[in-house]
Amino acid sequence: MEYNDYSSGRDHDMVLMGAIIREIRQHCGARQAEIAERAIINSSYLSALENGIYTMSLRKYLDLCKALQASPVQVMTQFCERHPVYSEDIPG
Repeated sequence: MEYNDYSSGRDHDMVLMGAIIREIRQHCGARQAEIAERAIINSSYLSALENGIYTMSLRKYLDLCKALQASPVQVMTQFCERHPVYSEDIPG
């Protein structure tokens, strides 16, 4: 999902982050309930995060990355690479 594809009325940054979290979860073949249990959150909250409806704290971000067995740095790098503002600042 690209940054420009998002519905109006939602925080575009959270929609992008949610899409990345969903892609990582689906790539590893995990269900929302499984990841939510590992991250100690409700599966409906995870669904809302994946859809960009809710924001999350840094602690929840780190918990989700751990539950997904994904490096927080790699997840944030994916975010920055796909964000129209930050992608211009990434060297390489």
